[in-house]
Order: sequence, then structure tokens, then C-alpha cells
Amino acid sequence: MTITLDVSALLSILVVGNSVSSNIQVHEARKLVAHTLGVTEAEAAQELKSTRGQSIRLKWLHSRF
Repeated sequence: MTITLDVSALLSILVVGNSVSSNIQVHEARKLVAHTLGVTEAEAAQELKSTRGQSIRLKWLHSRF
């Protein structure tokens, strides 16, 4: 089971389409998180900075949904 499916099952979020994995720049990750999850770029930037990379914590997702 992929991480995408695990998050989908845990949070009851509908996941449609193929999983995408690639190396992207931090500013691209910030925009992607903001656009996809409907949060501000500042919120996305803060979470990405707190995880020191291109990932977000399940706790952070859960607090917003």
C-alpha cells in the first residue's frame, strides 16, 4: 500500500488518479501544497519548513481536515 492510499484511508479523503513522485524545488512544493489542499502559501511554507523538506505531517493534515 502506498503512502497516498494510507493517508486516504486514514483521513477518508478521496484520491483520484495516479500517484506522482518527483524531485521538485521548495517553492514548487509550497505552491503545489497550497493549491492542492486549499491552504495559503504561507501555511504550506511553514509546514514544509518544519519538516525540513518536501513532506507534510499527518498531524498537520488532520488538523486542517
